[in-house]
Amino acid sequence: MFFMNVAIHQPECFPWLGFFHKMSLADTFVLLDTVQFEKNNFQNRNKFLIAGEAQWLSIPVEKHSLNTLVQNIKINWTDEKLTKKHLMSIEQSYKKCEFFENVFPFLQELYHKKHEYLSNFNTEFIVWMAEALGIKTKIIKASEMNLSGTALGGTDVTLEICKNLGARCYISGAGAKVYLDVEKYKQEDINVYFQEFHHPVYPQKGSTKFVSHLSSIDLYVNCGEKSFDIIQSGNPCASDI
Repeated sequence: MFFMNVAIHQPECFPWLGFFHKMSLADTFVLLDTVQFEKNNFQNRNKFLIAGEAQWLSIPVEKHSLNTLVQNIKINWTDEKLTKKHLMSIEQSYKKCEFFENVFPFLQELYHKKHEYLSNFNTEFIVWMAEALGIKTKIIKASEMNLSGTALGGTDVTLEICKNLGARCYISGAGAKVYLDVEKYKQEDINVYFQEFHHPVYPQKGSTKFVSHLSSIDLYVNCGEKSFDIIQSGNPCASDI
């Protein structure tokens, strides 16, 4: 019998390395776009190495009510210079990196598509980066699953997703240890595994001292096809679960 490992995470913008490590541990990775959008979080921004230090690049979003779900958040493209400013910042920061040309054409294409919804913008990048890293995990959106209406905004949404997929192991972030009711999962014959991720140090152009917790783009433009091995170095892999 096949025992499915499931991981669930909100569709972050240009996610960091821990996001893709978590994905690599799972058979199916669910992008949780059915929860409330959080201002000043990672849903529409991330950090890049710009002028030698970590700086935010943010995707502006249209005005919305406080309870608007991630899947319904629209990108505000009214600033016609947004695409140029973002791409210029990335190009100026990373153009001397060995694998810059492996990434930049895709980013140009992504921005010029002008996705209406932030979730679609983020998802396209996530799928692309997962493929570039060689991660074979199946990626699906929670909004495309047959979930009950109450589960979409409820605290038990992750359990509902796991049950829907027939999961036997739920891979959770370590931060959830303080609030996740593991017993509820056990009652459904679902094990819970808390991801532990140790951030690797890798060759990084543009800074005299290594800067961690940046977008995964930073690793990939510096290390290319070695990137996934670097992510896994010193961290658990799927066979350890």
